[in-house]
This record gives sequence, structure tokens and C-alpha cells, in this order.
Amino acid sequence: MRLLYLGSLTSIFSWSYVQALSESGFELSIINTSKEEHFENLFGIEVLNIYPERRNKRIWFFIKKIIKYLKIDTSILFIKYLKFLEKEKVKEFENNMVSYIADINPSVCFSFWGTCTFNEIEVIKEHFPNIKVILDINTYPVREKIKFDEIGEFINDDMRVFNQIDGLIFTSEIMKDYFSKYINLERKKYIIFYDSFISKLYSTEELTINDEDKLKLVFLGNTEFKNRTIDDVRSQIYDLANCGIEIFVQEPAVGLLPHKNINIFKTFSFDEIYNGELGKFISKFDGIIVFYNDFNDLRTNISIPTRFSLGLCGRIPIIIEKGKFLAIEEIFSIKENLYLYNNIDEIITDFKVNKTNYKNNAFKFSNTTELENRMGLLNSFILNI
Repeated sequence: MRLLYLGSLTSIFSWSYVQALSESGFELSIINTSKEEHFENLFGIEVLNIYPERRNKRIWFFIKKIIKYLKIDTSILFIKYLKFLEKEKVKEFENNMVSYIADINPSVCFSFWGTCTFNEIEVIKEHFPNIKVILDINTYPVREKIKFDEIGEFINDDMRVFNQIDGLIFTSEIMKDYFSKYINLERKKYIIFYDSFISKLYSTEELTINDEDKLKLVFLGNTEFKNRTIDDVRSQIYDLANCGIEIFVQEPAVGLLPHKNINIFKTFSFDEIYNGELGKFISKFDGIIVFYNDFNDLRTNISIPTRFSLGLCGRIPIIIEKGKFLAIEEIFSIKENLYLYNNIDEIITDFKVNKTNYKNNAFKFSNTTELENRMGLLNSFILNI
């Protein structure tokens, strides 16, 4: 089957899915929607870069930091303006995209992620109504900040496009239940399938147990604490460190004050992550801790953060606060790699004391999360769409 992959190749999930789908026997072509980086090919597969590569990347990066720092990026007016610009951009390069798709003549388009490819999907549905489109949602909403029990500003526009899509991939039952309020799922093909990475990203190290009395945890989240409100988790990091837990965070750790129990490590490059070096590094720790500073939003509850998915690559326990990540709890609470806590004291009195058992169980369970071992359901969904 000729399959078109539609998404940004600056996402590590895209690399993982392209390789897994190719190894599953699909004849792949790729449309890269990224404006940040171009690719001539990926794993020898032809790539169409729709949009020109952005110039003056440093200036653009600085502008984005200012926008986030001023919290403009989550304002409704700013999001509306971005949506307008993106739609106009697609119109400018629509003919190139249409010509490419006509030449390759795919049966199915597999797209990733959220609402980021909506404009390109609408082009496909307008010009090629016979092409079946599957969207792996992974995360919703992408830009808008919505409380778990609120209705978003863009819900009607979003659901109009979701209703055009032939097949939807929900991360969790809780995500499916949310969408069922707005989409008639009895007339829609869908599966529940969480995103993980191929084994290439996973640690190949033997199981190691830290014999030291001090608990060592790693945090994989964004550490530009002053620039992103949702990622400003300095207070949580200090709480752990003050309780005697040694915690490792990646650069740049902006605004994080020195502490004897806080360590900063160099950020891993895209290639290093893809070649399993991050997985190898985190495999040495007792566990990975995942948190944000604002838990009661829709995105956190129905999606699975990338930092969690990357954490699976270490084959060690992942620690989250109970009742804060509902989709993760739904999928992994009955598994062997997730530790739920109500307060930091439980991490010290239970997890620390039993860390050997928790790490052994996570290591044994880890193979079941590798994407290759889960592709049967996805392949069947694509073939039968």
C-alpha cells in the first residue's frame, strides 16, 4: 500500500513512525510540514518540504522566547492571528503539494500530531476525496489553554476538521470520551493507541541498581523556567532536593538556584536521542519524575507528554503525582513501570525503600512499550480504513 506520511520531521515521533511504518511494509512518501528544517530524504525515503526553510532562526527563536515570556502565545487573539497566517501560507504553496500527491497517488495519508496539520489535511480532502486520512492526535489542544471541564474557543472549528478525517487515533479512553461529546464516533473509525518509540531509542544497557542510600531521579522536562509558565517547576524541584533526593535536570535550567542535591546535565541532541544515548543515560537512575506546575488543564489530562514517552526509553520506573495525569494513569497504572504518589513523603518512605523491586519490574515490562511490539493494531487500522 502506498502511504503518505504528513507531519513535521523535527518531531522525534515522526522519525520513529516513519521507520516503523516502513519496516511494516508500507510504501512510504513523506511531506514535511516543518518550517525549521528541510530534509532531502529520511531513511532513504523521498521527502517533499512544503514550505521554505525559515531564515534568521536565531532571531525567530528570540522572538518566540519573548512571546512566551509575555504569555502572548496562549492569548485567543494571538492564536487566531497565527491560524490566519498558517492558512494563508498553505494557500501559497498548495499547488506544489497537490502536484506531489497526484504523482505519488497514495491510498492513505497518516498524519501526526494534534491540530498542527489541519490546513494540509483540508487541502487533501478538497483535492483528493478518495484518499483516506488518519490522524494520530496525541495531544489536544496544541496551543489553547483550557481547563479540564471548560469548552475551548476553537472547539467548533477544530471539530469541523476532525469530522472530515476518516480515522482517528486517540491516546486514551479519556481522550476518546472527550471527543465523543463533539463527534459521532459511531460513524467514525478510530482506535485507542498511545504513542511510544521504536526500540532504537531505548536503553540497551543491563539492569543496574543504585546501591547508594540517596535516591537519584531525573527530570526530562523543559527547563526554560522563566520563559514557559507551565514548565516553571522550580518549587517542585526544590521540594525534592530539600528532602534529600538528588535530582538531575537538563540545561539551560534558567533561574534555578544552586543546590547540593540539584545537578544539571547537557541536553541531548536529536540524533543522540534517536540513537538511544538518552535512554542509556537515564537507565542509570532510580526513576524519572514527571510534573508540570498546572495540572488541571485539558491537555495534561487527556494526552501523554513527550517527556513521559521519552522516559519509557530508560526502562526504569516513572513517577507521577496521583490524579494529575489521568490518561497516563488509565494506560499505565495497572502496568509495572508507573509509580503514583500523593506526597513526597511516599517517595521517600515507599519508593526509596522498594526501589530495587520497582526498577526490576519496570525493566521486565519495558519491552511491551516499544513501538515495534505494538504495531499490529496500527497496521491493521491503516489497512482497513
